[in-house]
Amino acid sequence: MYFLKITLLIIVIFYSSTFFADLNAETTESLYYEFIALKDGYAFKGKFFVQTDEMHLINIVYEPEHLKNLLKNRYVIDIVRNGKDFYDIKYIYKTPFVEIKSTYRKTLKLSEKKVIFEMMANEQKGIFLPRVLSSNGSYEIKQENNGCWVEYYQECKVEHSNIKRIYLFFAKNEAVKFLKDLKKYAERTCH
Repeated sequence: MYFLKITLLIIVIFYSSTFFADLNAETTESLYYEFIALKDGYAFKGKFFVQTDEMHLINIVYEPEHLKNLLKNRYVIDIVRNGKDFYDIKYIYKTPFVEIKSTYRKTLKLSEKKVIFEMMANEQKGIFLPRVLSSNGSYEIKQENNGCWVEYYQECKVEHSNIKRIYLFFAKNEAVKFLKDLKKYAERTCH
């Protein structure tokens, strides 16, 4: 049974549209990232530069419609609850082998030019994957000359598993693809 689970997980990774994404850290003047494997999960740091104003970028990383446009090919996204300067959003990731439903709270800290997010709930069905125990992070916008840096940070904790290394490879791949897609989306919508 264990061999079957490992085989199916490998198939899921190969099936993923992001499996062949370029994972080499870019060293251009406008995009950087770092993936750090931790004992109980991972941390991902990334930043990129866009020639636009702070408010436009804050809207992109906070407003749900921008997230829906950015992630429409990979996730189904639903707003669960709206509040003053926060909302709860559910992301559904589905393949023939796995379904993951995660609900996050996104909070706008406008005076700090920051959006923070924290996982509120997580359900996983299908192939045996390490269960995500917690996930949180932030987007921070920093003005510089004729544009802004978007700094992204996420820390995720997962349960101990024999296939954690495979999961971390998949998580790194998804994080890098998200950062690159966010940069392209910001550049496209800002000009």
